[in-house]
Amino acid sequence: MFKASYLIRFDDISPFMNWEVWNQVELILDKYDIKPIVAIVPDCSDENIMIDPYNCNFWRKVKEWELKGWGIALHGYEHKFVTEDPGIIGINKYSEFAGLSLIEQECKIKKAIEIFKKNDCSIPSIWVAPAHSFDLITVDVLKGFGIKCISDSFTLFPYNMDSVFWIPQQLWRFKRFPFGFWTVCMHHNTWKVEDKIFFESQIKSYHKSIVDCKYANKKYNQRNRTFYDRIFSNIFFILIIVKKTYRTWFR
Repeated sequence: MFKASYLIRFDDISPFMNWEVWNQVELILDKYDIKPIVAIVPDCSDENIMIDPYNCNFWRKVKEWELKGWGIALHGYEHKFVTEDPGIIGINKYSEFAGLSLIEQECKIKKAIEIFKKNDCSIPSIWVAPAHSFDLITVDVLKGFGIKCISDSFTLFPYNMDSVFWIPQQLWRFKRFPFGFWTVCMHHNTWKVEDKIFFESQIKSYHKSIVDCKYANKKYNQRNRTFYDRIFSNIFFILIIVKKTYRTWFR
């Protein structure tokens, strides 16, 4: 019998995030021994995701997450959108990176990595683009800095392409599937009490099928992108755009 696997990712992780909610979320993750991807904004200046005052213990927490085996991801640099380029994923027409020159992108990523180093943290092993928007220049820059895993795309399974390991991210809440590898992206900064309760109920229901980045790498690191990946990705992309358009028209 086929069985789906799920990976959890939390975006917009920064010293300014919603710590009241996060502390409860982390307790739930530890209770079920779940190791998510945490997408960290190293020099956050996006007021939309700055919820609490600066937490001076933030980088100590990052080191703790790394020791627990969590996936540490670089979530841009400042999380500020400066272009209207949708990039290679094509969901959103705004970006912190897509459309910028090689030198500009190198400068941003270098500064982001230096912040990790300054705080005695390892260089992130995963890339998560703000707004899913980045381009081929971004990919080349990341490879130059040794970041060769990207959490994005809409395939059914992770794959390798041009020396980069792609872990697809297709969902924003859990859904029951008979097979496939599904990354569920969470944004806890806007959660209320009922959202935290719902999250815990979902974890209880799915925790036996929840895996981590090490599992993904071990099982799929030799898998190359196929023709069927491209077909599935195109169909899934169309479904996302249709859903976004529907929500815009009938909001």
